[in-house]
Amino acid sequence: MTCGRYAICKDAYDAYSHNFHIIKKSTTMKPRCTFTRQPVPKLEDVDGTPCLRLSLKWAVLLLVLTLAVRSWATTENDPSQSKREAEYYVAVYARHYQVPLEFVRAIVSQESGWQRCAVSRKGAAGLMQLMPGTAARLNVRNRCDISQNVSGGVRYLAWLMNKFHGDLRLVAAAYYAGEGPIGRRGLGYSNPNVVAYVASVRERYEREKHLQEVNSQSIYRRSR
Repeated sequence: MTCGRYAICKDAYDAYSHNFHIIKKSTTMKPRCTFTRQPVPKLEDVDGTPCLRLSLKWAVLLLVLTLAVRSWATTENDPSQSKREAEYYVAVYARHYQVPLEFVRAIVSQESGWQRCAVSRKGAAGLMQLMPGTAARLNVRNRCDISQNVSGGVRYLAWLMNKFHGDLRLVAAAYYAGEGPIGRRGLGYSNPNVVAYVASVRERYEREKHLQEVNSQSIYRRSR
């Protein structure tokens, strides 16, 4: 059987057309999900089972999760909220470890100005400016975590109070310069930075005591 230059043999053409039809039919992609003609469109699989249905409960859950994430982000970036959390832990740990609350507040104010993750040039970090070595001794893993930082700092103050028999001047000096040098010199320390630090902490401590007295009197008057 011969074919002309521009002709196609009928048998070959029929075979080609038949095979092409089979291949085309077998490889045609059907969409997995299609919109059915319903008053409220919904996605369905090709066999009629639902693919995705946004019900009211899922919409409510999505809204709750969105609000929770937004609230968390706001708390993280809100200085006033961060300070309220810090004040709470300062009060709790000061009471637990029997360290004067006004003294702890004075130390925090002096060290970080109530900034939860302040970092000094020497490497101290957090509300109570714990150095890496001190944090390791106190088992503080995250110095920028308010609870861990305050817990470690107050425990260190309690230990210093026991070592220096409750003398807050020596406690403040040792918190700044280390218990070793202050333990050797006692009140004879003469470093001007240590002297200025202790004087500033004492001033803040007296101010905190005054505020506590005023608040106590105000509460007493309202309760009468």
